[in-house]
Formats: sequence, structure tokens, C-alpha cells
Amino acid sequence: NGQAEFASSGEKWDYYVAGNLLQADFDGDPDNLDGQHVRGGLGKFGLNLSDDTRLEFLGIGSRSETDIIRSGNLEAIRSSSNVYAVTADHRLTDSSSLRGGFFHNDSHTLWNARGRDRSINNNTAFADYYLDTPLSPNLRYMGSVGTEVKRTEYLRDNQWDANFTDVSLKSENTLRIYDNLAVTAGLRHTWFENDIKLNGVDQADNLAEDQITSYELGVSYSVLKDTRVRASVASGYNRFFEKYGNFGSDALNPNGAGDEIVESLNYEIGVRQSFGFGYLDVALYDIEQDGVPRRASGAAIESVTVKQRGLEIEGLVRATKDLTFTANFMKVVDVEAIRADGSSSGGNIFFGANGVSVPDYQLSFQTTYALTQDINLWGLVYHTTGYQAENLDGTITDREGFTKLDIGASWWVKPSWALRARVENVFDERTFGSTISGTSVNDGGNLGTVFWIGTDYTF
Repeated sequence: NGQAEFASSGEKWDYYVAGNLLQADFDGDPDNLDGQHVRGGLGKFGLNLSDDTRLEFLGIGSRSETDIIRSGNLEAIRSSSNVYAVTADHRLTDSSSLRGGFFHNDSHTLWNARGRDRSINNNTAFADYYLDTPLSPNLRYMGSVGTEVKRTEYLRDNQWDANFTDVSLKSENTLRIYDNLAVTAGLRHTWFENDIKLNGVDQADNLAEDQITSYELGVSYSVLKDTRVRASVASGYNRFFEKYGNFGSDALNPNGAGDEIVESLNYEIGVRQSFGFGYLDVALYDIEQDGVPRRASGAAIESVTVKQRGLEIEGLVRATKDLTFTANFMKVVDVEAIRADGSSSGGNIFFGANGVSVPDYQLSFQTTYALTQDINLWGLVYHTTGYQAENLDGTITDREGFTKLDIGASWWVKPSWALRARVENVFDERTFGSTISGTSVNDGGNLGTVFWIGTDYTF
């Protein structure tokens, strides 16, 4: 595994280039992985046309060649992904500016042995106007207005050829009152268009809604110098591209979910307490998604409403100048999928007997310690409790929790040269939660403990 980085700059330009390579041959337990070859690169170039105008170009590429052994046969899985972007920024005045650009990303996976040939291509063009200006000595406005056009092509297994076009107008606005209160309001209106083919045959455009208005309202307030509370409500949407083909080769049934856009409504309240030695952040959220597709009996694709509530806690403590602790806690209080007739599918969002994995809580804890000026140690432990999932037929799948530990160290032999080592999954966890009852999860491909050694050299 190797990585290289290069960077330089001048008065009018700057660039950054990086590349990485992973070549791995595997001969161990489990015996279903033969080898993997991964290579990738990144390039970014900036050009200052004037004191007020800047252009930036970005390119990221990755290629993966994985060979597995399945049913005694060697099978090749090939995947690739690319990101390209160009942006232009121009300052009009000290308080206003323009930004426009184009963004492209694509991914492609080919697994001939299983007849899988899947890709997603996204192209987005955008333009925004920004304004940041004081309205009075104690009132400041920051906002933007803009437009966005997104075109997505989704290809699946030489069967589905789906194209989606989204055109949006948007605005984001914030008022800062004195130094302790901020009020935010945003609005976005989006028009949708579908062009879907299955085995070369045009599918009916069953969009339940061809346009949606989404919004955001938020407020944050510093109760004390180091204590800030916040609350927000936001609506949104997603296309859920995976529904096309994820339920087999059945055409979308107009008597089922059709082509509904998945809409969401999110409420959140939180508080952040800062200390001289760190901070603590606590948030409660409630999310409701409407129009989530789900396979019902027969070929129908029904629409369900998914409700989820949870708690998130994040903290950081700098115990000494050399020792730092961070912790994250997440608890999903409840998740439920509700059919159009008001009945519950028992937490079952997808299809068949698949229940949703909802552990009681998840916790991660990380520490970094500068043993000396040249030697650094770190450790990361992740723990999740087990869960009970109610399946469509009323049966229960019960799984245990597990703990995963990673540790590592770095030694700067000299300012330009470092040696690194890490051990992932110290406890050799492979099942990631043994099945107590119900359908077992296929965990035969898990590697267990992995050891890494490496070096960095800067010149």
C-alpha cells in the first residue's frame, strides 16, 4: 500500500496532486478472497485570474480490481468511480459575490459471473449569488439565491435505463442579531422529470408529484458565553434510485408506489457546552420519510412511511497537552414503517422477511497520546448492543452486540520521515453480533484481525 502527494503554488496559481496504490494477495481464512488491486488519484488546480476572480478544477479517480472465490470458481469484480468539478468565484463588491460551476460524478460496478453491470452518472450545473452585509450595528444579513440543474443516469444489469432531471430554485438566509442569536430560513422549489426504460420499453411516467417545495427554519442562541442552544425543522426529498431494479425486473406498478419521490421532515433540538478543555454536544432528532418504496405481496411496490427518533451525544476532552479523548454516542429510540392503510409492517422497510437492525445504542471512544515529541499512540473502540428485529411474518431475529478495537502508533524518525503501524479488529471479531435466534447473517467474508505497517516521507 503506497501513497504520494505533491503540492506547489505561485502568485496566480496553486496545485495539489496525490495518488495511492494497494496491491494485496490473500491466502488465509476466510478462503473466499483471492486478491485485490486498488489505485486512485486526485488532482486540484487553482487559478487566480484577478484579485476578484478565481477558477478551480478538481479531478478524483479510483479503480478497484477484486478477485473472489465463489462456489470453487474464481470470479472478478471490477469497479470504478470518478469525480470532476470546475467552479468559478467572482467578488462583485466587499459584500456580494457570484459562484457558478459544474459537478460530475460516476460509479460503475461489473460482476460478470452474476450478470451485474450497474452504474450511476450524475451531472450538476449550479449558479449562486451571495450577499453578506450589516443592516444595523446589531443586525447582519447573510444569504444567497441560486439555481441548480441535476441530471442522473441510472443503468442496471442491461435491463433498466433510467434518466432523472431535477431543476431547482433555492435561497438560504441568515440574520445574526447582536452576537448571540442567529435565525436561518431556507426555501427550495424543485421540478422533476423521469425518462425510464425497462428492457428497451418506455415506462409510464407515474410521478405522484412533479414538483416539491422544501424548506428549512432554524434558530441558535447563546444562553451563556459557552452555552449555545439550537432548534431546527427542515423538509427535503431524495430520488431513491435503487428502487429501479432493486425489486427485480418488475415494472413499477401504478397501483403501488409508482414513481413517488421520497419526502422527509426532520426536527432537531440540541445544546453545545464549551469548556476550556473541550466541549459536549447533545441533540435529539425526529425524522419522518414518506413515500419509501417497499415490496409488498405479489409484484406490487407499495409506499410506506418510516418514522425514526434518536439521541446523539458527542464530546471532546483535552486532559493534558499530550492526551485527548473523544466520544460519540448514538441511540435510535424508535423506528417504524407504516403502510398506506395505517397498519404497521413491524419495522420492516424493505421486503420479504427482512427486519431493520436497530441496536439499543452505539458508542465509540478514541484517545490520542503524544508519548514523546516523536512518538504518538492512538486507540479507537467501537461498541454496539444487540438488537431485536420483528420480521414481516411476526417472527423475531435476535442478535448479540459486539466490541471492535483498533490501535496504532507513529514514530517520526526525523521531521521528514515517519514509521506507522496499526492493528485493526484486535479482538478478531468476525460475526459482528452472533445470531441468538432467527435468520443468520452471512459473515463468511469477514477478515478478522488485520495488521498494517507503513512509512511516510516528506520532501
